[in-house]
Amino acid sequence: MISRNPDLLNALLGSLVTARTEWEVDDEVLCSWNGSLADLNAVVSPQKPPFKIAQHVSYHFASNINQLAQQAKGEHLALLNDDLVLDPYCLDHALAILNNHKSVGIVGAQLRNPSGAFNHAGILINQNGIPYNRLRPERLSQFISPQHPAINRSGPIAAITGALMVMRKSDFTNVRMRETFNTCCEDVALCLDFIDKLNLHPFYAAEVSAVHHEKATRGEQCEQLDIENLKGIVSSLSDNGKSVLATLISRWSCEESDCIEAIVHELESKLQEKI
Repeated sequence: MISRNPDLLNALLGSLVTARTEWEVDDEVLCSWNGSLADLNAVVSPQKPPFKIAQHVSYHFASNINQLAQQAKGEHLALLNDDLVLDPYCLDHALAILNNHKSVGIVGAQLRNPSGAFNHAGILINQNGIPYNRLRPERLSQFISPQHPAINRSGPIAAITGALMVMRKSDFTNVRMRETFNTCCEDVALCLDFIDKLNLHPFYAAEVSAVHHEKATRGEQCEQLDIENLKGIVSSLSDNGKSVLATLISRWSCEESDCIEAIVHELESKLQEKI
């Protein structure tokens, strides 16, 4: 994890206690601290799992994560934003998926905002190579309940957010995060590298869940240069990578279209009732 905010970090660390049924002896939490030493003194370390400030450096998401992963000793890696509060047993669910599905490389989560509305349910990529959050939570979360079947259907997908990712360390080591991004898209690029270079699928898991105080400490918008960078990666995928990606996208796009159409019809009906 990466943090500069003791309040957010303390909330995440507190939720880690119940994120697994039982923490093992070799489990550890490594943090890249980007804040002040004074703020660091306000961080409350949990008894389990053991917590360590692994480095005190300036913020750069990909390079910070790569350096932490290099120090990690475990068989699995969980990349966690400091603005998360994890639901009980969510990491157990993620590890079970990795252990039971060898074709899965990265497990991602269903995220809700603090008010309870859905915040993330996987990432798709449009025909121009631009990623977007499936079901457009920034626009449609008020119309789609977190209990909606579309939110709660799990499966292989084009990409998932770097706010919560669980994977095998050996797989991550074979690709690592690209450090050519400034503020966004490195998580999607990592998913594409898993697809293209490792022939492993990202997996959206509805039962892996958390509350996400999105952008509580980071910038509001992705930079256009990062989007152009990602578009170049999409276009340079191997033929097999492009084929797999197209299959993963089409699987979810039809359902997304049906869901949005249902919302439109519902809004039209309500409008007619008012007329």
